[in-house]
Amino acid sequence: MSLLLLACTSPDAEHHAPTHDSAVVESQPLDSEPASDSGDTDDTQDSDDTDDTQDPDDTDDTQDPEVDYRDRGGSAVSTRSVSVSTSGSCTLDVTLYEPAGGSDAVLILSHGFARAPANVEGWADHIASHGVTVATPGLCHASVWDSDHAENANDLKVLSADLGFSRTIYAGHSAGGLASAVAASSDASAVAVVGLDLTDADGLAASADLSGLDVYGILGEPSTCNSDGNGAAVYSGHASFRVTEADHCDFESPTDWVCEFGCPGTNNTFDNETITGAIGGLLTSAVVDAAGLGSADGWWQSGGTFHDELAGSGLID
Repeated sequence: MSLLLLACTSPDAEHHAPTHDSAVVESQPLDSEPASDSGDTDDTQDSDDTDDTQDPDDTDDTQDPEVDYRDRGGSAVSTRSVSVSTSGSCTLDVTLYEPAGGSDAVLILSHGFARAPANVEGWADHIASHGVTVATPGLCHASVWDSDHAENANDLKVLSADLGFSRTIYAGHSAGGLASAVAASSDASAVAVVGLDLTDADGLAASADLSGLDVYGILGEPSTCNSDGNGAAVYSGHASFRVTEADHCDFESPTDWVCEFGCPGTNNTFDNETITGAIGGLLTSAVVDAAGLGSADGWWQSGGTFHDELAGSGLID
């Protein structure tokens, strides 16, 4: 078996997610306020003018759960490269995706086994357009020659400390999700962890203490490429959804033929664009919520517009 095939068919190897246009798309600002009523004079005389806490239609848009996070956000995004030295001989090469105006939170978004930061850059750019800084490191211990999930977790914590944000959100695909969960469990700045079809070698992530964190799981169909879906155990007691017909490569953005060749899937009901749209919406809403810039309820709670849309169509379970 060739080395190429070995890398893409490993239980931790990584269909695809669309790349996102780097051009800025105009959208309704999340923090816009409803226009005032010029005919409203005295609260005690106008029965239609109520206290904001009593009017469900008069809310702060930063807490609006009904944002369609499949759409690009309104922030311009710039990128720059940094390098961070960790323990041993590891130097993390990191790309930072920075929204205009910066942010108080950072998402550390990790690629999967035998993959690269380029395979999550679409997610990073999209999330940054919603106002969250994103860092995509090249993991030092995620290859067929050097696989060490615990060391990857330690390296991610060093990166978090070096970046110096007060709120760190960890997310990752496959083995990158495993390292993210382990890192978040012992990082005082961590507020949330999101797994993208996480695979859990030796139960490391399931045994990590994730209490006190917001934990979100987005899973694909069980297959050899995601260790038969063994990452599901990580989300016991936490929020998680399985995306119908999502294969392991659908959690990358963009994916490539290497992953698709080693981890093929079927699309009998939903096309790839619909599947990756659901994954992107769930991921982005969770990150924006954890960053304190919005609410994930519209996507993650029953009764939410997008949750009920996806669940009603059978796209999430």
